[in-house]
Amino acid sequence: MHSSKVTVVTHRGRFHADEAFGVAVLSLAGYKLKVNRVSRGDPAIHRADFKLDVGKRHDPDRGYFDHHQGGGAGRRPYPAPHNVPYATAGLVWQKFGLSLCGGDTDLFEAVDRALFLHVDAVDCGLKLYGGETLPVSTIVAQHNHDDETDDREQHRRFMQAVAMCKAIITNAIRDARKQRRCAGVIRGALRQQTGKQRVLELPEQVEWRGKESKQLLVENGVDVLIMPGGHEGQALVHVVNRDLAFAPQWCKGGGVMSGSEGRVVFTNHRHARADTPQAARALATTFLKLNNRLDLDEGWRDTPQNPQKHTA
Repeated sequence: MHSSKVTVVTHRGRFHADEAFGVAVLSLAGYKLKVNRVSRGDPAIHRADFKLDVGKRHDPDRGYFDHHQGGGAGRRPYPAPHNVPYATAGLVWQKFGLSLCGGDTDLFEAVDRALFLHVDAVDCGLKLYGGETLPVSTIVAQHNHDDETDDREQHRRFMQAVAMCKAIITNAIRDARKQRRCAGVIRGALRQQTGKQRVLELPEQVEWRGKESKQLLVENGVDVLIMPGGHEGQALVHVVNRDLAFAPQWCKGGGVMSGSEGRVVFTNHRHARADTPQAARALATTFLKLNNRLDLDEGWRDTPQNPQKHTA
């Protein structure tokens, strides 16, 4: 934590996600901030310690983090379409983010790609994805007061948005760390097996849906993932291959199947919970046989036992 209070200046009126996230990064970096929101032409801008989204220059050593000058403030080094121009949020993250990530350059880039890149894209008028997803930039903008000339209320709402942005950044860093650890567990399990196998069994429960983890599973031909889960001794079975699913009759009405290895409860058409690892392996084998994913004669088919409703 820096001992002395520093001044941060940004523009008055309607605020945007890029300067809110920029202030949030400064706060997370340990600065005690006094935030002022002034007109873009106010001379006080140049007397502040940090100038965010104002000043028409990018000079981080002198506290300027703006992108409205002619030619902007540069683009990211990623391949298109992710070579997004920097807006204020990305510029401040570029300066302080590596320190917030403990010097881990991979983690720094992962958070930039997952969060700051999208905030900057919206501020620069770019759209990286479609659908009905509500961008975080819109969520920040919704904090604006109906009367944007009410400076006192706008300032209060801006600081409210900054507090939310701090939580979002903290969670983004934590999530990126978790996703990387999960990918490491999967990579380790893949190294333990010989050749490509349709079923991968993990030593611990992980969140496998992250981009890196899913890419590892797909590239190595994994259709089904088994991992510990639930109560002691239980195992979770996940169908990784999006072209496959459990048979509808297995899942109907929260289907339960029992066999000599134990009971299996289907939570949905791609996820199940087994009482024992042996039951999980038996389910995976039967499932892959039914879908011709094992080295079997082309015409071979099996018929699973009818699911029995659990009455306990």
